[in-house]
Amino acid sequence: MSFIAGIHHFLMLCLEINELEYNSNCKIENILNGLSFDFEAIDLINKRREAGLGKLKYRSGILLQHIFKRSHSENFYFFDCPLKVYENHYEKRKLLFLKLNRDCVERDFIKTELQHLANPTTKKNITFNFSCVNEYLEKNDKELIDFDRLKNACYSLNSFITFDEKMGTINYSGLAADLESSSFTSRQKIEFLKNKLKKFKKKMVSNPVQDAALNPNQLSVNQIIIFLDQLGVFANPQFENLSKNKQAKAISLLVGKNSKNIKTAIEKLDKTPSAIGQGFSKDLAKIQALIAKLE
Repeated sequence: MSFIAGIHHFLMLCLEINELEYNSNCKIENILNGLSFDFEAIDLINKRREAGLGKLKYRSGILLQHIFKRSHSENFYFFDCPLKVYENHYEKRKLLFLKLNRDCVERDFIKTELQHLANPTTKKNITFNFSCVNEYLEKNDKELIDFDRLKNACYSLNSFITFDEKMGTINYSGLAADLESSSFTSRQKIEFLKNKLKKFKKKMVSNPVQDAALNPNQLSVNQIIIFLDQLGVFANPQFENLSKNKQAKAISLLVGKNSKNIKTAIEKLDKTPSAIGQGFSKDLAKIQALIAKLE
């Protein structure tokens, strides 16, 4: 069975599940709307539905395993695809996420992916192209699928299949139990994403020596605090009445430095030069020279 044939069979099986669910619900609703409730008839309908669903869900597991095996060579992304396919689609999916979520960065995308992989209850989707399915059917002299009818809002059978202009999406979360292959590849994806997240965290750790080497004109935390003090920021009544913790947090938001280091530098302003050391005197001289140039 070819890859696209597997997608077609999976779609038809999902439509069959939809129809079974819909017809069963209609029969039960008709009984409940009658003058007398026939609970035995309702019980029989439910038993037949469960028996039918059991067989269909078993077939869905087989088809999903086929799609998983063939998705590697086809580079076809879906929730349970192999790790290599996931890696190949990472950048494209990240860019789409950032486009839809303007205030987010790559770290947010990674965290969202990790949440979905750890809790995939409702996230297992597989998306297919209408034209690919019908091209396959046409080549094999089979009846084409009327996707316009399926995506019509009046067609109410689709409880877990959605359609847009050219694509259909099946949420197969409740169809088949987790396959061993998909569980394994989920763990691989989680490891892949965690490694990416670790790299971001390392970049976020401030390295003063490296920062100074990259930008020798960049002021240190102590120099920034002295600069603000010389400009009269700490003498401002509104700012002066704040606690040193709040002052540090406010300045941290402004300059992007660690608030604890800023608080330590603020506390030095109240100490005598002899208690602070020569480093403070050098920083003070540098800032005074810098201010003189600005005048």
